[in-house]
Amino acid sequence: MRMFFLAVLVMAVAGVGAAAALNTIQKPANQAFATPGARVDPGEE
Repeated sequence: MRMFFLAVLVMAVAGVGAAAALNTIQKPANQAFATPGARVDPGEE
């Protein structure tokens, strides 16, 4: 039973770490799609 709780804890820590990493890597839509053919208006979020 301890191994199950340890596995759940490890997966929770990995999930929080992945969310934090993606939050710093990803760009907002108006920056990610900043080509002339796909311009996103920053006012429309």
